[in-house]
Amino acid sequence: MTGISIGMAISLATAALGYLIGPSVVGILPDYLTYEFEKSDLRTLWAIHATVFTFSLVALSFAWQSVRGLSTNAEIISELADELRSIETITFFLSANVLIGIGLLTTESDVVTSEIGTVSWLLLVVSMIVAVRSFWRVFDLLLHNTLDHKVMEFAKAARQNKYGEGTERYDSYLRHFFNAAQREIDQNHPKRLREKLDQVEDLVEDLTKDGSEVLPQVWTFIETRYLSLHRRCVKEDDFELEKEVIGSWYGLYLTISNEKVDEEIPRRALEGFATLFGQMTTTKQRNQDIDVLITRYRNAQAGILSSFEDAASKKELESTSESLNCWFQTQTSFWRTAVQNEEIYALSALYEMSESPLQFRRGRYARQIPNDAINGEVDADEELNQQKQDIADEYREAIDKLRFATYGWAFKLYREDDISGEFFLRVFEEFVEDDFGNHRQLTEIFFNIVSEDNPLGYWERWNLEHELDTSHGAVMTGMAANTWLLQFYCATLVWAVDSNEISNLSNRDPKNSPVLEYHRPQNRLDKIIKQLESYTTDYPLEEFLDTGPTIEGRVRVLISYFESVKEASKEDHKEWIREQEVSSNKVESLADNINSQLESCGFRKALNQVGTIQTASSVNEANEFSLEGTWQRGLFVDDDISTFYQTNFPNIMEEYHNFVIEQLQFDERTINSLSELPDLLEELISHESVECLVLEQVDALSELRDDERFVRNAGNPAEYCPEFAGVPIEEDSMTDCVVVVLFDTDFEYIEEVDRLPITVSATPGEQVQGWGQEDVPEDVNIRDNVKVEITYRAKISSPEQNGVAFYLNQHNGE
Repeated sequence: MTGISIGMAISLATAALGYLIGPSVVGILPDYLTYEFEKSDLRTLWAIHATVFTFSLVALSFAWQSVRGLSTNAEIISELADELRSIETITFFLSANVLIGIGLLTTESDVVTSEIGTVSWLLLVVSMIVAVRSFWRVFDLLLHNTLDHKVMEFAKAARQNKYGEGTERYDSYLRHFFNAAQREIDQNHPKRLREKLDQVEDLVEDLTKDGSEVLPQVWTFIETRYLSLHRRCVKEDDFELEKEVIGSWYGLYLTISNEKVDEEIPRRALEGFATLFGQMTTTKQRNQDIDVLITRYRNAQAGILSSFEDAASKKELESTSESLNCWFQTQTSFWRTAVQNEEIYALSALYEMSESPLQFRRGRYARQIPNDAINGEVDADEELNQQKQDIADEYREAIDKLRFATYGWAFKLYREDDISGEFFLRVFEEFVEDDFGNHRQLTEIFFNIVSEDNPLGYWERWNLEHELDTSHGAVMTGMAANTWLLQFYCATLVWAVDSNEISNLSNRDPKNSPVLEYHRPQNRLDKIIKQLESYTTDYPLEEFLDTGPTIEGRVRVLISYFESVKEASKEDHKEWIREQEVSSNKVESLADNINSQLESCGFRKALNQVGTIQTASSVNEANEFSLEGTWQRGLFVDDDISTFYQTNFPNIMEEYHNFVIEQLQFDERTINSLSELPDLLEELISHESVECLVLEQVDALSELRDDERFVRNAGNPAEYCPEFAGVPIEEDSMTDCVVVVLFDTDFEYIEEVDRLPITVSATPGEQVQGWGQEDVPEDVNIRDNVKVEITYRAKISSPEQNGVAFYLNQHNGE
């Protein structure tokens, strides 16, 4: 409706203009020109305009059908229709012809007035101009037989918000060129394919320069279409086509990495190289295909590493560090894919590329200086250089770990028959032996990997993804450090131990092993020894090992060596413990555990039911009990391992029971058998004001449970609330008493609290007065132990009897 309204409005405006200026036009005519316009002339003009209108309508219809046949998508055709103003043009022609006809009908005399004549001529002239303009624009499109330049114009207009629609339809402009690129692939035209992709790059570049927010919205579409084009090239097995797609992707990466865009987009563009590599290796490829991709990726790597080296501030270094992390994650994908698809040529290229980074060399930015050798403050440049060197060292180590993990992954795939033995043997002979050809190199890298702060490295992701790809439903996998990485390490050790290495290991001091550089490696050593033992009968690389010592001989030497290393590790750990201070945190943790037991003590809960246990920071005339003991020093050393006290401290709680009973007024009675308890307790309950029963929670409680006077859920069926003869029961782990009967009588109970009621102190053995090395056996070091003292202070008294404590005669007891 808008187009129709515009066409009619233009025709009416033109007619109005002609009507207004008609007399003026006649008035300014020169003398030799006279206005002679008869009705017959107007009828002829009307017929001419109708002819022009009809011809234009037919011609435009055919031309428009031809335009609709051009290769593009519906959105572009719609925009063309809007730009060509076809509806407005047709409406104008029709309205103009109607207006001329109205002028003819309203003319009654043979002479046409100047107003009607000017209107008619002006409408005819404007109609011819509009027709010529429309034909020119349509024929221009048909002459070039492409809409590429128009699409670029539409995209520019969209970026400038020329038509008020912004960039909402930007993906349609991209789709136009991607569809055209697909056709060029089908027709095997590499040069024209690159031209179409160049225009995609131009569209993306324009978005980055304009600072548009549309790029993150269309990036997934761009990425998907590039990958689709590349898959098609791989399927066609056409190197020239594939080369153009890879080159364009690299150009796209350069475009977005050099502009300020959402950091997620350059990361995904870099990861795209790995995806292209994965698609490439799904079929048998020529080495030149791999060379093209690796060369482009190497160039991208060079840019990232150069930015890292040139970083002149902490902010720039932080930014380049994020790029480095993305680069390395992409590397992991390349190496894994090369192994899984048995691409030995690609693996060689990746290996060579990982050797080249000068930016990761030792001492390139700063030399390590001991902290105590640094005098004065470090200036900003030195600090920045040191940070660079730390990052460089980290990535240099990361590359070594990646190589080891990749070779281990090849080992796992070979054992599962996912890759051929021929390929795996080449990996072993061409890479493993060069990188990790002896025991020390292997051990250093293996323990470096399994001792990482973040144990869920990319190798664990490989493990999980592989299981998901080969299984259905939920999967469970063991940690790589305990399965295939461990198996690969041990298998490679056996492989590497030749006659010379056997001699070296036999004579090597285990204290010089790199294993001892890691904290508490005993558990790991146990797993290594166990894995080596399994290889005496089932060595996975036996078919490749046809020279040198026997497998059993190699394994035996390795196990003997690691056993000696384990003993050295134990001694080192003992010595390390002896040199450590007693940790106040560990002492507090022990105190917390003991006091937690105190708070859950059934006897204490019963006392709080009868009276109130008060607290004070200092208590005059307080009594106390104290326990001393010898504990292993290792329990009180900070070693990043949590200490769990798997005991309820029965001796401490029993000391507490006896201490309170002695301070209060309890009648102590001895029974010969637990079977006497039910009747004795009922008699007490019937004659005294009994508030609560505290029962030993095993034998005594079991005796009462079998009695009909015992109720399990008194007052609350949903909870365990035991009673006997109407008196509530508390359970406790008492060892001396079997039952404590508490009367409803007053007592005074004030305990001394310094953070907690029960205090704990731990003194290193060498600082304990009266302890000496000469007082202990030769195989015991006084520094291996600490003296632990546990103290409880309280003022407890009562003017009257507080209850009865029953004890079992141990000679006659059950």
